[in-house]
Amino acid sequence: MVNKELADWIKSEEAQGYSEKQLRAYLLKKGHDSKDIEDAILSFSKNVATTRFSLQEVFKPTIQK
Repeated sequence: MVNKELADWIKSEEAQGYSEKQLRAYLLKKGHDSKDIEDAILSFSKNVATTRFSLQEVFKPTIQK
């Protein structure tokens, strides 16, 4: 199960410019479990991936009558 608090913290720190690698190292140093960190990162990475769009889909030619 994803630790929502951890996921939110990681997301907010990334928004401030910290890399995923930096945050992972920091959290491991602070004693967090690597599985918990990975689950937290993947939880919002999936959300980001589903909201991305393809320019090919946006500018897809349509037949006009």
